[in-house]
Amino acid sequence: MIFYDSEFKVLALHLPAVNPISTNSRDTVSHTPMDLLIRDLTPGCKFKIVAIVEQSHEGSLSCVGLSPPQRFRVQNAKFLEEGKYTFFDLEKSDEDPDVCRFVSSTEALLHPTPKKFQKNSLIDLCSGMGGFSLGSQILGLNTEAFVERNSLACMALRANFAGPVYEGDLADDEILKQLLRQKTGDFLEITGGFPCQGYSRQGDQMGLDDHRSHSLYFILSYAWFMQANAVVLECVDNVTQFAQTQECIDKFARDAGMSCNKLVIDLQHQWPVRRKRFWCYMIDKDFTAPTISPWPTSPDFQQLKDVMPLDAIWSPEEEQQLEWDTHEMTIYMDPAYGADQRLLQADGKAPTVLPPWAMWDGLVPADVVQPSVKHD
Repeated sequence: MIFYDSEFKVLALHLPAVNPISTNSRDTVSHTPMDLLIRDLTPGCKFKIVAIVEQSHEGSLSCVGLSPPQRFRVQNAKFLEEGKYTFFDLEKSDEDPDVCRFVSSTEALLHPTPKKFQKNSLIDLCSGMGGFSLGSQILGLNTEAFVERNSLACMALRANFAGPVYEGDLADDEILKQLLRQKTGDFLEITGGFPCQGYSRQGDQMGLDDHRSHSLYFILSYAWFMQANAVVLECVDNVTQFAQTQECIDKFARDAGMSCNKLVIDLQHQWPVRRKRFWCYMIDKDFTAPTISPWPTSPDFQQLKDVMPLDAIWSPEEEQQLEWDTHEMTIYMDPAYGADQRLLQADGKAPTVLPPWAMWDGLVPADVVQPSVKHD
């Protein structure tokens, strides 16, 4: 739920949270990832905020919050040089509505001054097997850090990329702090593919009410608290049908001062797979926004036989472990989800299989799934 003041400035964006906060939570959030009006907070509550320190004198800081614009003071503070900071665990004062204070857990992390000549610095959230980073490498860009909670995916990332891999939940502020400490003055781009189960036509269609969709909030949260210059999002194409999710993205772009470009790309224009994906590119309005164009249709690789053999590639024991049971096959072939061809045929295109299906009644054997390969 988003709250606004009379001038339609965002006050609070309520996100999913538990104790400890987790992107896996089905509960209601208790505080915001974006800036909020300090004077409206309950005395004694702790929060994080992006603000500019204008003056530091005898344990008191004069600060300006960025969104919405607000002036406030911080008491009991250590000396801080002038600059932009992300504050963690500031505590609202019970004496003055525009005053907060340092406590033992408070941290203030300084944002580096932007360099005159910048290179791209990429941080990949919800990294999976590193698809974003593989694409970035083709463009000559290296990912500086990854955040992923799946241990198998983290093994693959460490094996295939040089950047540090943070294994854990995006809702863990310690991960955010680590990323801020390694931030440079380069152009910072955040990439993140958020879970599709809440949006897929064969998913639960719950949108942001699906706890797995909460990852979107946290990706945008990291982009804000790290003051990223650009954000790249990816999800299943059907996410375009969810107005609340699209408004969440659009509102973030407005409040962060970014332009926002969206496009659905059909993979079968270039590869024999029926797979459409939603892409969104947001960039600081101080930079020229690139146009995202649909890619052309290639006459090559239009059938499965063009790219892969269809004979067995596993041992009988492995095939037995991989074989779907009756329940899984019934779900996959359910005509309620369409009458498209869902079996591999040499002269056809591959359907898209949801990886979580393998987790409903049994696990994919670890010795079959190769960590360095992305399975879709």
